Amino acid sequence: MYMGNVAWGLNDGPRRGEGTGSGKLNPLTPFMWDDFVGEHEYLKVVIDEEYAGVFNKLSESVKKEIEQKQMVARGGLLLSPINEAQKNLETTVKVIKSKNDEYQAKVPAAHALYGLNPLFLMVDLPFRKIYEGVHAAKFNEALAEIDSAYRAALELKRISLENNILVNQLPLLAKKIDQAKIAPNSAQDQTASWVGNSLSVIDTEKDFQIQLLPYFLQEHIVKSVPSLEGITHSQALQNYLKVIEAKIKLETAAIGPYKSVNRDSPHIKSPMSKPELEALHKLVDLQTNTELGKRWADYHDSLLHSETVRQLTNTANAFKELSARAKDAEEREREEKQKQNYIDSVNFAAATGERILQKYGANMSKIALEMQENISGSKIRSYNDAMTAFEKVRANPNTRLSARDTKAVVDTLKALDKATFADNVTRLGKAFGVVGYISQANSVREAAVVGFETGSWKPLMLELEAMALGIGVGALLAVIFALTAPVWSSTAVGVVVVAVLMAAIASLFNAKSVDNINNLVLN
Repeated sequence: MYMGNVAWGLNDGPRRGEGTGSGKLNPLTPFMWDDFVGEHEYLKVVIDEEYAGVFNKLSESVKKEIEQKQMVARGGLLLSPINEAQKNLETTVKVIKSKNDEYQAKVPAAHALYGLNPLFLMVDLPFRKIYEGVHAAKFNEALAEIDSAYRAALELKRISLENNILVNQLPLLAKKIDQAKIAPNSAQDQTASWVGNSLSVIDTEKDFQIQLLPYFLQEHIVKSVPSLEGITHSQALQNYLKVIEAKIKLETAAIGPYKSVNRDSPHIKSPMSKPELEALHKLVDLQTNTELGKRWADYHDSLLHSETVRQLTNTANAFKELSARAKDAEEREREEKQKQNYIDSVNFAAATGERILQKYGANMSKIALEMQENISGSKIRSYNDAMTAFEKVRANPNTRLSARDTKAVVDTLKALDKATFADNVTRLGKAFGVVGYISQANSVREAAVVGFETGSWKPLMLELEAMALGIGVGALLAVIFALTAPVWSSTAVGVVVVAVLMAAIASLFNAKSVDNINNLVLN
């Protein structure tokens, strides 16, 4: 791209006024050209001074803006600490999103001069536009277009710096929410808003951190991160971090030496905003691949890599913090889920106990409660001792079922839905102190079928003994309590079935309960 031989820009050559001229202009033209260029330079100084004031007071203005919007969002209400913290974070996120939209809307105006950002081309691009304006008799329009593009570019810088401030406030706001959550009496104040979920907040912060980077870095990161499907938030953040750190390593290695920058330097320096780094990235590309002047090219290239490292390092540090917070949030979620599962299991066990009372009577309910109370510290009896105790119940004539009733019991046990039965056993197991899935539950069910169908109870007793020794007595209770759920052919049949099964497990750790079943229930 040819920008014209502008000696006071990126091209090497004599400075304006120091050369002999081309001899192609008439005597009046140099003075008119000086007026045009002088007018452009004056207007640029005015704009620079205006925005210098804006940038100097940026932190103060952002603070006032966000405080005012947070106050409006609260609507004059006195909120609880957690609701106020959530509302402040929610408002800040909305402001960031609004500024991102504003940024996108201003990009076309900032790139109105030949599709390029003018921040570091405010000699070459205006020269070309003025040249065209003079020859088309549209000088004023040319100046207006230059000023408009430059102002829009500075607006991009302003917005990006404001969002940098706001995005870096989010961790503190999220911390306030977490602190408010653990404060006394905070539970009833929590809202259903997404900001109440720590991982949702972290995910939003992750997106904002990436959006703070120039587009060429955003594109690299998004394309380089492997699939995030099926992994946790903290694992996903670690994948992002690996890509960012790998890019930092490459950019660090690419930082090269450069000659001392002379007095004609355009003063492109670090630290830069997002649009400035984008403009520098494009400038290096133009100097490398087009006819644009090569002055300071080695400096620009070195600065591009070093500034990229600086911005990516900030992003990497943010992702490290996000990853640590995600791990904490995931751990809290696991603990909360375990706590809730335990509560649900206890409630389910209570409901099962109530069902035993309603279906099988007060005596059976009393024995069930007695067995629950004796779980802790119970010693497992030997198979032979257990069988001796169990045979007392089996010898009771009231445990004998007719062939028809026996078939009905066997059919009912066989028809139990395996998934539902296993889930019920696991839930009850948690209430009785068993952690995890009780895989032997279905084997116990099948052994019970054998017992009722053939009269051989050895398979059931061996399964129960193995479960008691391997998992604990709580697992026995969980399985037997789950077997109280089916609808039997009659109440009397149900009482016999449940009594026999309870006697089977009681014989392994509580002989007294076996006697109670024999005396109170079956007699």
